[in-house]
Amino acid sequence: MRSGGRRERGLALVASAVWLIAIFTMAAIAIEVARLTNAATEVQVAADAAAFAANVALGKTQTTSLAQAAGKSAAARNSVDAL
Repeated sequence: MRSGGRRERGLALVASAVWLIAIFTMAAIAIEVARLTNAATEVQVAADAAAFAANVALGKTQTTSLAQAAGKSAAARNSVDAL
C-alpha cells in the first residue's frame, strides 16, 4: 500500500512557505508599529518643547509675538527624524 510520500512532501513545502510568509508579515507589522510609536513620541516631545519655550517667553516678555517666535525657534531645533 502506498502512503503518498511525494504528495505529502509537496504539501509540507507549501504549508511551510505559507507559515514563513505569515511570520515575516507579522514581523514587518511589529517593526512598523514600533517605528510609528517612536515617531509619535518624537513629535510629542518637539511639540512640548515648543509650547514650553513659548510659555517661558510669554512669562518673561508678556508679548505674544515674541512667545510665538520662541515657540517656532524651539520647534525648529527639535526636528523629527522618523518622518
